[in-house]
Amino acid sequence: MSIRPVYINIIYKARPFRLRLVNVLEAKKGIMKTNINRNRMFWSILAGLLAATLTFTGCGKSAATTQVSPLPSPSYSAPVPSSSSPSISTLPASPTSPVSPVPISSSEAEQIVNNVLSKTAALSSYRLTRNIVQTFSPTSKVADQVVSKIFSKSSVDASNKKMEMANSISLKQPAGQVSWPIVENALYIVDGTMYLQGLFPDAPQSWSKTPVTPAVWQIQNQVGAITGFLKPQAINGLSQESIKVANNVSSRILVDVTADQGGLWSFMANQPGVQLPAALPQGLTYNQVIKNSLFKIWVDPSSRLPLEAEIDMDVLINPEVLPSFKGTFSSSIKVNLVFSEFNQPVVISLPADAKDALDLSLEKIK
Repeated sequence: MSIRPVYINIIYKARPFRLRLVNVLEAKKGIMKTNINRNRMFWSILAGLLAATLTFTGCGKSAATTQVSPLPSPSYSAPVPSSSSPSISTLPASPTSPVSPVPISSSEAEQIVNNVLSKTAALSSYRLTRNIVQTFSPTSKVADQVVSKIFSKSSVDASNKKMEMANSISLKQPAGQVSWPIVENALYIVDGTMYLQGLFPDAPQSWSKTPVTPAVWQIQNQVGAITGFLKPQAINGLSQESIKVANNVSSRILVDVTADQGGLWSFMANQPGVQLPAALPQGLTYNQVIKNSLFKIWVDPSSRLPLEAEIDMDVLINPEVLPSFKGTFSSSIKVNLVFSEFNQPVVISLPADAKDALDLSLEKIK
């Protein structure tokens, strides 16, 4: 299947922008992602931070186009989230390692998992704090690694399919190349439309918008995304853990999962800021390129709602697995999700300056 790059010239607030929509692969079936000047690594990553938001129908960047190049010096002011951006408490103190987890019988485990699925399906709202660290390198050498760190806070009104999210990203490049400080952006889903701040490098305070499809909402609803992996054949076992945070001792249930490799790849590729091809090149399987993975969910014993999830994945693509691939792409991704304030009142209001957002829907840019 061929890759057809598409360029769109847009005049927004009397300023011209040249927008590149990359890798349109069967638009009726795939996801079309927006990438701004892929030769500039920072803006490629920032576009990745918004990648799932510009999901029209499905596929993304080809692995062969992933590259690391020096960054230009900053020449703009980072966008500052408005006062109405999500206000969520910071990540709680990390617990100490659990002492002697107690295995849960298979019959009880099945009941617990069924309870988790039914409880999460009925959720009206929740808050999410997300920490993501990705290292990637064109040589597999530590000295050549780029490290991106993404911190994200979200409020989700699941009943009305509304969401607000504030993201920050920092980028550390190898010695001798320019690293980037924290840059912030915001995202809102209101009334079937997704609003993005910070998509255009020359206008970081500007907003754009696009319609929300069911696939987009499914990606953004992280509770539904992680519980979707809780299939009977994928669960290795459940155990009861006692943990200590500060001076308080509490218990939680650990669900150890062997995630479907294709589903795991898709989950990671749609995380804010993560740099992964949305689909593998023809001839490759996920088992060939995913070298290690981990998927754990912790559940509250009483409410049967998820408290936290930890998802890790190591990737290696080189000529040994794909002879036509010139070079190496290695990456390690660690995602930590912390959920809180289930079924609590959530008020999500679109910032006033987002109401004049540039419309990026396909019908408007043909």
